[in-house]
Amino acid sequence: MYLSHNLIVEVLERFKHARKPAFRFFCWAGERPGFAHDSRTYNSMMTILAKTRQFETMVSLLEEMGVKELLTMETFTIAMKAFAAAKERKKAVGIFELMKKYKFKIGVETINCLLDSLGRAKLGKEAQVLFDRLKERFTPNLMTYTVLLNGWCRVKNLMEAARIWNGMIDQGLKPDVVAHNVMLEGLLRSRKKSDAIKLFHVMKAKGPCPNVRSYTIIIRDFCKQSSMESAVEYFDDMVDSGLQPDAAVYVSDHGFGTQSWIRFTNCSRRCKRRASSGWQNVQRVDQTDGE
Repeated sequence: MYLSHNLIVEVLERFKHARKPAFRFFCWAGERPGFAHDSRTYNSMMTILAKTRQFETMVSLLEEMGVKELLTMETFTIAMKAFAAAKERKKAVGIFELMKKYKFKIGVETINCLLDSLGRAKLGKEAQVLFDRLKERFTPNLMTYTVLLNGWCRVKNLMEAARIWNGMIDQGLKPDVVAHNVMLEGLLRSRKKSDAIKLFHVMKAKGPCPNVRSYTIIIRDFCKQSSMESAVEYFDDMVDSGLQPDAAVYVSDHGFGTQSWIRFTNCSRRCKRRASSGWQNVQRVDQTDGE
C-alpha cells in the first residue's frame, strides 16, 4: 500500500473526532517501510490531540518533532491555543520555553497569538500579566492591543478595556475598525447599549467607517432584544452605505431563526426585496452547520 502525506492528512481529518483510532493509524503509518511523517502529518495529529486535551501525548509529539527537526510555528501555535483553551495558563506560557529550547525566534506575532488564545479563553487577566512581563522584550503593535482589548471585553471588564484603549492611543497607534468592533461587542456584552450606539455614530462621523461586521454586531443585538424596527433601520443604513449584507447578518448565535426572520422582513420593503436571497443565505448556513 502506497502512503502519501496527503493521504495521511485526509484520513486524520476524517477521524478528527475519534482520537484513539486516529492515533493508532498515525503510529501505524509511521512504522511503514519507506514512509516518514512530515511537519504536516505531525501537526494534523497534534491538532486532534489538542482538541481532545491529550496534552501529555501532544507535548511528546512536539518534542519528537523537535528531535527530527520538523517543528514549525504552527506546531507551537496548536499547543499554545490548546493549553489556553483549557485555562492552563502556565503550560501555555511554558511553550515559550520549548520554543527557546528549539531555538525558535519569539516575535510579536507569536506573543499576539498566545495573548489572543488566553483572551478567547476568557483569561484576560492572565493575558495582561503575560503582556506586562514580556512588554520590555518586544514592540507591541496594534494587534497586540486589540487582542488585549478583546480579552478584557470578553470578561466584561470595561475599566481595563478603556485603559488598554487609551494605552493604544498613547503609544501612537490609531484604533482601526477591528478594534472598534471589539469595543462595540464589549459594550453590548456589558449591556451598555447607549454607549455602543454612540461609538458606532462616532465611527460614522470621524472614522474608521463601520464595515459589515460593525453593522452585524448592532443588528444582532437589536434582534436579540426583539427590537426589529431598529434592526431594520440599521440594515437599511448599511445598504445605503454601499455595504453588501452577508450571511452573518441573517444568522446569529442568538437564534435569528425563522420567526425573527419573518418579523425582520415584515418591517421593511427593502428587506422584503432581499428576503429571497437572504433566506437562501440562511438555508446555506444551516445546511453547512448540519453537515
